[in-house]
Amino acid sequence: MLLRRYFVLLLSGLMFFSSSLWAAVNQEKIVVFAASSMTYPLNRLAKIYNAEHGTNVVVSLGSSSTMARQIERGAPADIFISANQMWMDHLLKAKSFKDAKPVVVAQNELVLITQMDRVMKPFLINDQTALAKVIGQGRLVMGDPSHVPQGQYAKTLLESLGLWQQVQSKIVPAANARNALMMVERGQAAFGVAYFSDAASSDKVKVIGRFPPAKQPQIDYQMIALNQRPDVLAFYQFLLSDKAKPVWMRFGFKMED
Repeated sequence: MLLRRYFVLLLSGLMFFSSSLWAAVNQEKIVVFAASSMTYPLNRLAKIYNAEHGTNVVVSLGSSSTMARQIERGAPADIFISANQMWMDHLLKAKSFKDAKPVVVAQNELVLITQMDRVMKPFLINDQTALAKVIGQGRLVMGDPSHVPQGQYAKTLLESLGLWQQVQSKIVPAANARNALMMVERGQAAFGVAYFSDAASSDKVKVIGRFPPAKQPQIDYQMIALNQRPDVLAFYQFLLSDKAKPVWMRFGFKMED
């Protein structure tokens, strides 16, 4: 009788363990495809949310163009955050997502960065700045203007100041905004046009040049939920919540007024 009770308890324990393990293994992921410049805040917010809700939020990062094209080809994403409207529009035209309405989750601005140990005084960049002379024999890195939103914003900004022509031959195109930052961190480029959020997240670079606020392009990070799963929509709402705002701002992002 005692042996039988022991066997029943053991079997019950094994069944509970197996069912728990099965649930953990088969827990649906919440997959977020986002612009690489959102690396730090998104990973932090996903960690906070997973700890509080027992979910499995997974963040995949890259150029907005790359992320949009992967989703277009069938990549299993639940949420998409683009660094510009062009690639959001591209995705919405390429695929039909029921009730997918983009909202602005965060905003950014552009700055000129250099290595932390470079001795230079910060300055304001305007249409009178001899930027090519500042760069000298070095290189100016930015996201590839042909497809990377950060590089497209940078080109538009420099063109608006009449500075594009004088620095065009010195530009090194990077695969995405984070790669541009890392090239300056590693000394592979002397200067870079970067998002303020990327500069704020690094202890290896500093902001050396500021652009006039009136000339700054409108940099909105647009977000959509790609399906109506309740767990996906809950995390989507969390990213827009008052609880998430301090995290976005801690990593250099601005909130829409």
